[in-house]
Amino acid sequence: MISGFSARHNPPLSHDIQLLKSDLSLRDYKQAASRIKEMKNPHDAKAVYEAVFAKNIPTCWLGLLQNPVLSDELSSENLQNLLNKADTVLKRSPQHIALCRVGLVIAKNANLCRKINYASLVPYTSRNPHLAFYICVNPDFLSHLDPQTINDLIKICPTRIKSILNNLLFILQTKDNENAQKRDWAKHVLEYLILHSVFVRMTIQSDPEEYALFIRELKHRFLHNRPFAKEVLKSLKLCTLLQVPTNDAHKHPFLTGRDFLEIGQHYMGTVNFTLASDYFLFALELEEYYANLSLVTLVQDDDPQEAWEWLQHAIKRLPKGDPQLKKALQDFYDFVREAQHFELADKVLSHLPVEDDLDDLIGKLTVEDEPPSLAALDETLSGFLPAYSSTCEQPAKASASTSTAPPSFASQILKKSRPYLYE
Repeated sequence: MISGFSARHNPPLSHDIQLLKSDLSLRDYKQAASRIKEMKNPHDAKAVYEAVFAKNIPTCWLGLLQNPVLSDELSSENLQNLLNKADTVLKRSPQHIALCRVGLVIAKNANLCRKINYASLVPYTSRNPHLAFYICVNPDFLSHLDPQTINDLIKICPTRIKSILNNLLFILQTKDNENAQKRDWAKHVLEYLILHSVFVRMTIQSDPEEYALFIRELKHRFLHNRPFAKEVLKSLKLCTLLQVPTNDAHKHPFLTGRDFLEIGQHYMGTVNFTLASDYFLFALELEEYYANLSLVTLVQDDDPQEAWEWLQHAIKRLPKGDPQLKKALQDFYDFVREAQHFELADKVLSHLPVEDDLDDLIGKLTVEDEPPSLAALDETLSGFLPAYSSTCEQPAKASASTSTAPPSFASQILKKSRPYLYE
């Protein structure tokens, strides 16, 4: 048996219920709906719900919902079941007024809305134009929705966007103290929508005079809300809409160097390298020295020497052994070596730290009566240490060769750890 009622609602069938069942058996649904509306005993709610839910009789569902005595006894599960059933039937009969009124009656009853949650009604607006209209033009209902749900409502009902925005305008323009909480809610919703709804941005942009209050409010929030300011600066369209000059972004009272670094990395990902560079420089002005590492990546393809200069700044400013610095050094070394900038690679190499596991490996090498040859040791380490060049000669052979290629990285380490091999 389908029911959301507790066990305490299980009395014997009343006379009204017996008459209702008789009406239903005779298919006198009009009389059944009228009888349901007039019932006064709350204990009849369970029996009425179970009698009418299994049948596609919207007029009886409405009679149950419109009876305050009975509807107050319905659970959130009961209400959800009625909404789902009405929505299912609406797929086949989209113009059925009684079916549309099921959601509308619930939406107009604050007690039922609190039971089922206001937001749970929004998905049903896709097939119920009467419900969609009521929600979108009713500021009291809207004020119970969170920003994300309102954004969902706009996606479902894009033609109702002006009604929603006009309600936000209405709430923002109220001056009385009683509506202070609603005004804060409207500001929060507006902030969310301008970031996440292309429909809202296009609507405001299409008529900036009508929505001048929105623009003023958003500019105010840009100056006083750091997370919002960051998101605005990541969008050139929003900067244009709110008249925010990007070249003055570093004057923002609350943004930090780390914020500008994040914004710069966003633009680097969108291949807007000019803006990315500007924000990295703003970050450096505020002593966010990790911006040097981002500038290395930004310019290395066009100017490896400039990239090396930015990397040198990072070496001076960041802690020795910093993981990000260490990775940047290794990545840049790999880049210039692959590009055959051997002289620059040699400079970078001098700043690369010797790995702990490399020290362990060298420490395990033992000197026997006859020390292993340099060639054998270099061959042992070549699989562990990246050779400076795959075409490098062994050090012993290089001395007799006219090649100018530098010694391998393994040979440099061996000179420090086993100098007798080179005597």
